[in-house]
Amino acid sequence: MSGFTIEVQHTPETISAMSYVQYSATHGRKKAVQVLTAAVCLLLGTHLIGDIRAPFHYLFSAYGCFALLFLNLPAKWRAEKIVKGIQASGRGFPCSIFRFEEEGFRVTAKGFDGPGEFYAYSGCHRLVEHRSGLYYFIGPEAAFLFPPQSLSGGQAAVLKAFLEAHTGLRFTRLQQGLNASLRSLLHTRRNTRSAA
Repeated sequence: MSGFTIEVQHTPETISAMSYVQYSATHGRKKAVQVLTAAVCLLLGTHLIGDIRAPFHYLFSAYGCFALLFLNLPAKWRAEKIVKGIQASGRGFPCSIFRFEEEGFRVTAKGFDGPGEFYAYSGCHRLVEHRSGLYYFIGPEAAFLFPPQSLSGGQAAVLKAFLEAHTGLRFTRLQQGLNASLRSLLHTRRNTRSAA
């Protein structure tokens, strides 16, 4: 099924989603520890466990709240910076054309006639599925997004099966916070290719 093409038009929403998924995929364990620490601090601060005396219980409660509120703040800041940079440039949001071949795929900017950048399937780091689309990671922190609006009809299922067959990896769902069970973390580890 090689030879098909997908066009991805980026928007502030796709850039925000990419920033969130890339940050979560890279810092998943750190975020899980942060959520667990925040939960323990909230339980201590509200006297549901332990007996922390005033005024220290307020500090535990405050830390727990702030740790949860700012869980994805680095991803949000990065997305806002990128969006502002694109808007300031006046060139509009990028549109990429992906041409899938048997050994890899080529990426070009829409309207560009050159051969573009080639990415071999053997170099795929990880495949991630999220409500915002399918992610093809070319490294631990860099990924291409194929959002639902770029995959009409049954194209999402076709692309997913194609990439799994050609990379030898399986798509994993992005696990968040305390939802990251031991089984899902092991599944993700098995379906992540180490950098060469």
